[in-house]
Amino acid sequence: MNILPLLVKKGTLKAGDVSAVENEARKDKLSVEAVLNKRGISAEDILSAASDHYNIPGRVIPSGPIGHAGLEYIPEESARHYRLVPIGVADGALEVGITDPDDIEALDALQFISTKAGMPYKLFLITEADFTRVID
Repeated sequence: MNILPLLVKKGTLKAGDVSAVENEARKDKLSVEAVLNKRGISAEDILSAASDHYNIPGRVIPSGPIGHAGLEYIPEESARHYRLVPIGVADGALEVGITDPDDIEALDALQFISTKAGMPYKLFLITEADFTRVID
């Protein structure tokens, strides 16, 4: 998912700044999200733009450990490979954070996991930083 055009469309980032952000990320070996944060664009702004575009609710995962609910459903290896993490269980559904809702393979894997577990899922868009923190 390329967040930059979404931020331009939303008016959070100027079109002329896109290549500068990409170049800085490549030069400094940082994620685009980290460069945007350095430039004053918050994780919430990034998540909001992507959430609006994909029509998937965004979730900022609070600092600290997440509960163990849901961890039994998605193996760590699968979570790392598909870049999705269990973030809880609520109302009988597995809450899952995903970084790239365009990843059809990840969505197929999630559907398989949900069917195998006999538990529906609710998808939330999360930031790369939150994914990394949760997976670690």
